[in-house]
Formats: sequence, C-alpha cells, structure tokens
Amino acid sequence: MGMDSKDYAIIFGALAIGGVLWALSERRQKLNVQTQLMQQRKDNQVLRTNYLHLLQEYLDKQQALPDSIKEQLILLRKRYLGIQDDVANELKGIVELIDAGKEEIAIANLTKIVENILKEKYVEERIVAEKSDCPVLHKMIE
Repeated sequence: MGMDSKDYAIIFGALAIGGVLWALSERRQKLNVQTQLMQQRKDNQVLRTNYLHLLQEYLDKQQALPDSIKEQLILLRKRYLGIQDDVANELKGIVELIDAGKEEIAIANLTKIVENILKEKYVEERIVAEKSDCPVLHKMIE
C-alpha cells in the first residue's frame, strides 16, 4: 500500500493551502498590530498636544511658578539622588533657573527630562525599538 502520485498531490495541495492560510493569518495579524501602533501614536500625539495647550494656558495665566511647584521639584530631586544622579542634577538646575526667574527655560528643561524618562519607558516596554523612534516632545514646546 504505497503512496501513489495522487496521494502526494493531495498532501502537497493540503500543505500549500495550509501555508497560504498561515501566511494570510500572519499578514492580518501584522496589519492589526500596525493599525494599533498607528492609533497609539495618534493618541500620544493628541495627549502631547493637549498637554502643551494646558501648559501654555497655565503659563499665560501665571507670571511666575508657584512655590509649591518648586518644592515638588526639590522633593523629586531628592528621590532621584542616588538612583539617577543625572536626572537629580538636571532637576537642581531647573530649580536654580526658577530662582533666577527663567521659568520658560526651566519648563523646557523639565520637558526634556520627562521626554527622556518616557523614551526609556517606551523602549523598556517595547512600544518602540529604540529611543530615536520616540516622539520629540521638547521641540513641540519651542
């Protein structure tokens, strides 16, 4: 009871159909992932835009940053000391800029810090492959 050419043709045909179905399924999954990624990017863009509008409204209403923000930055700096000293040093510089009355520069620098932390999180959570694929938030403020 050997297999004849008809049996081989049936097996080959079944394998070919299975391969095509698998390839179509993979393509559909890839398209779904790409669609979800594009939607996340759009959502992130909306969030960034809303954040920037809120920040601009706040800056328009405020002449100077309240002391409570400065105090929160000092507390945040203490939390980062010994963990991420570079962030702690940048936060110290931001507090010094606020003390010097350079709130706009301080906010821009703070935005860069937040952006870098978000980039690290995006890469860590595999939302993007590398930091260069992340959106550039601080340039949107300028």
